Formats: sequence, structure tokens, C-alpha cells
Amino acid sequence: MHISKFERAEDAAVACSSWGPERDSTNPSSRGSSAVSRWRSEIEAAEAYDRVARHERGARAMLNFPDRQLVPTSLKAMKKEMLQRRKSQTASRYVGVIFNEGLSFPWAANLNRHGRSLLLGSYLTEREAAIAYDRAMLHEWGPNATLNFPTVSRRLGPALPETLRAEAHAAYKKTTTSSYRGVTWNHRAEVWVARIGHARRLLGLGTFRDEVEAACAYDEAARRLQKEKAKPNFPE
Repeated sequence: MHISKFERAEDAAVACSSWGPERDSTNPSSRGSSAVSRWRSEIEAAEAYDRVARHERGARAMLNFPDRQLVPTSLKAMKKEMLQRRKSQTASRYVGVIFNEGLSFPWAANLNRHGRSLLLGSYLTEREAAIAYDRAMLHEWGPNATLNFPTVSRRLGPALPETLRAEAHAAYKKTTTSSYRGVTWNHRAEVWVARIGHARRLLGLGTFRDEVEAACAYDEAARRLQKEKAKPNFPE
């Protein structure tokens, strides 16, 4: 388990606060029982704690960064701020597309049908996912559908959601013969490639002669970037 160097940040990804009167504010072990939210860095987590601590405890607050002029905020407002940040990190510039962190094919296309989200497949690029959405829209709404890429999508033609999912799966299988998450085989270079989706980007982790080494590289990056949400190939 990672232990934060900041006493009042429970770990590198969680900012916490506990304000009940029964708590002893001078005891570090009493802080950190109710999560404010998930953060990408240890410093952000510590700053989030300080902002809520200033709001709740004022001059009595014990802070990680007492010299920083951080804006006090309530616990409720902090959670709302993190939710908005998370949405911005998963949002796409195209309609019907979201980013799924941690996947080797991180861009997912979704169609809203009768109030329900229907998955159209996962894609390597944002553009591919947007075109898949367009083709589904052409099938659902015909030539008057609003599209991300009208020219390309109309040339490819409408497609059923089931067809798009099958095409996406076939495209994925062409890139990998590995049974490990985040690992693909480069036929031209004859090497295993490790990569991971993070912060709306597909990050390359290197090429490897050994498939297991590539899987381990993915695991290391997943634990570092995704913390407790990581899904490693080799759980510890």
C-alpha cells in the first residue's frame, strides 16, 4: 500500500476529511475517514484536503501547505468540482464518444436509444469511434441525422449497432494475439507492444521481446496511474 508523504492525504489519489466533533483534530490518525474525492496526484489530493479543512476548521485547521493561499471550499462543493473534472477528462470533442481510461482501445462509441445507452464498440482512435456513432445514427435517423463526419460516414453507410460492435471487435483482434490486457503484437517489427489509456491519451509503454514483460509493464503503469481502480494482468 502506498503511504502519502502528506499526513493529511490518505494516499496519492485520495483527499480526505473528517469533521465530526468526536474526532481529535490534533491526531493525524483521526483524519482521512471520509473521502472527498479521487485525484490524479498526491499534491492535488493534499491541496483538496487543505481547502476543505480551511472551510470547516478555519484557523484551527492543520494543513499540508499552510503558506499556500488556497481557496476554502465545502466538502459538497469539492465533490462536485471533482465530478466536473472527471467528466472533462472522459469527454470527447465528438458526439456519442467517451474515453475509457486504462484500455488499449480507449475510445467508446455509444448511441442513446429510448433513454438507454447502447455500446457501439471500443476503438483505437477518437475519430474511429465518432464515425461508428455516425453510422449508427444514419441507421436510426436516416440521411437527416446530425453527424460528426458527414462525408466519410455517408460514404461508409449506415450500420446496425451489432454490426459496428462486430467490426470493432474484429479490428481489435487484428492488433493482438496476446491474452494479456494492454498488450498487442506488432507483426511488422515482431515485438510485443504495451500501452495504456490515460487522461484522454493512449500512452505507449515500450516494446518487448517477451510477452510477459510487456504485460508487467502495463501492470506497473496501471497501478501508478489508476491506483485502486487498476486491473492488472498479475494481481499481487
